[in-house]
Amino acid sequence: MRHYVDSSVLVAHVLTGAPWLAHLPSADTVTCSELMAVEVARTIDRLTHEGRLAGDALDAALRRASALLGMVELIPVEAAVLDAARQSFGAPVKTLDAIHIASALTAQLRLGESLTFVTMDRQQARGAEAAGLGVLTLDGTQR
Repeated sequence: MRHYVDSSVLVAHVLTGAPWLAHLPSADTVTCSELMAVEVARTIDRLTHEGRLAGDALDAALRRASALLGMVELIPVEAAVLDAARQSFGAPVKTLDAIHIASALTAQLRLGESLTFVTMDRQQARGAEAAGLGVLTLDGTQR
């Protein structure tokens, strides 16, 4: 089974070490937009500048971020994804969320198999569901 995992889940993993894959039953492939690498790096940098991430916690977050990049199949942010992100999803969706949903839809189309969209963001989950994706929220709610 293939899962598209939104950055909200991956950022939580990097910052806390939470076992995010435990929420993905029988996941053999985890994909995400290459935008995730930017979102993770920006979050770490912002929290460091705010004094909320330092020392051992910062080192652990950087190690988890590095390992994460080797574990996730990244989907390029390319013209087809950006074109899809400009379309309405039938529910209100923020800009970066639209790019994630469009990345999942583009990957699903190219692979010819369904993806489950995994997120911690309920508004994004509604947008992904409205766009026709199966959704799993981090709390385990399957849509």
